[in-house]
Amino acid sequence: MGDSHDGVLVVRVREPATDGRANQAVVEAVAAALGVPRRSVRITAGASSRRKVVEVQGDDVRLAESWERLMAD
Repeated sequence: MGDSHDGVLVVRVREPATDGRANQAVVEAVAAALGVPRRSVRITAGASSRRKVVEVQGDDVRLAESWERLMAD
């Protein structure tokens, strides 16, 4: 997991941007960081861009706690 800037999480992955491998790595990294299954994370915008928007489904309270922990690191 990378840094955060102005409430935006920066995720860095080593997978190449071919055949969706980098996108899958982003989904896996976000899921692991937030403690949710991979199926709970999906890229909603920017699938072919360096800047992505992801949607995470799960318990709002637990996600908020995980988010706050990430932003504090």
